[in-house]
Amino acid sequence: MKKKFLVLIGVLSGIGAYYCVKRKEKYDLAKGYGILGLWTAPKWIMNDHVIEIGNSMLKKMKSFREESEQDIPVNDDEIDGVPVTIYGNMQEKAPILLYFHGGAFAYGAAPYFDQMMRLYSKISGCTIVFVHYRTEAYPAPLADGIRVLKHIYETTTKDIPIGVAGDSAGGCIAAALSLWARDNGAELQAQMLIYPVLDLNMDSNSMKEFTDSPIWNSKVNEVMWQRYTEGCGFEFPQYLSPMLETNFENLPPTMIEAEQYDCLRDEAIAYGQKLFDAGVNVHTYLNKGLFHGFELCFNDQTKSIIERRALRLKEMMSPKIQEEMIVIEEIEKKEKDGE
Repeated sequence: MKKKFLVLIGVLSGIGAYYCVKRKEKYDLAKGYGILGLWTAPKWIMNDHVIEIGNSMLKKMKSFREESEQDIPVNDDEIDGVPVTIYGNMQEKAPILLYFHGGAFAYGAAPYFDQMMRLYSKISGCTIVFVHYRTEAYPAPLADGIRVLKHIYETTTKDIPIGVAGDSAGGCIAAALSLWARDNGAELQAQMLIYPVLDLNMDSNSMKEFTDSPIWNSKVNEVMWQRYTEGCGFEFPQYLSPMLETNFENLPPTMIEAEQYDCLRDEAIAYGQKLFDAGVNVHTYLNKGLFHGFELCFNDQTKSIIERRALRLKEMMSPKIQEEMIVIEEIEKKEKDGE
């Protein structure tokens, strides 16, 4: 019996070693991310019962709020009935960024988002309004985003820049909200889309190639879309799937980030090209050796990429024109005083 057990352990170890070697050959990941590269999401994570258990666990998990990061005030609140977490001070005249988290339109925010939002706020100088939208089928998540944006837009002085950002499914909400804002006369200063979900059609080369890519893959991406579109109408398809938009003009300055080993890679790059062709100021970044959700490994490289995003946010959200006007007014005032 003992001999059979040892043989079984040896066989399983051999299979495991073979699997690891093959995964490394297929996905040549950046140093420090290899362990995450061994796992890819199974379809059953989009099962309603699994989602319910997962969200229950997320609510019970404590956020990673380190003592060293307490210089950024954090408050849980509601805006027009939508739960939000505010990083920064809404009373200060800082740029305001609405952020929508990933989670396949089904899962709530993971604890590591807290650390990211603190870095975004600290480096960019923005007040981050982290929106806890309903994790339901379309249009509920977007409707929550519209409610928060409308309230902020209508109650904030016009000289304060407002932008939107999001990752994965949250990137879809942010991109759709940018389209909605443009179509409804609510001017935005910037949008930041991190490996965003954008294309309901799922016909890109990366979507066909990455059926077992690290963390996220095209198979589970298809199940996500099925769940998100269940029972919804298609009167405004561009708000459901931003790639279906036909007019990309007059959208705000944009930053897009894509990862090499991500089934969503090509649609993110294609969206950036559509914005560029329409005359939008857009910067698209492609991270080599990385994958969807790599921030789960919060190492030095991850931190540097988050800092790069925050610096780009600072650049886009800076009210440069207003600052130049103030400088001119001050110079004119001094000249008059001198006379």
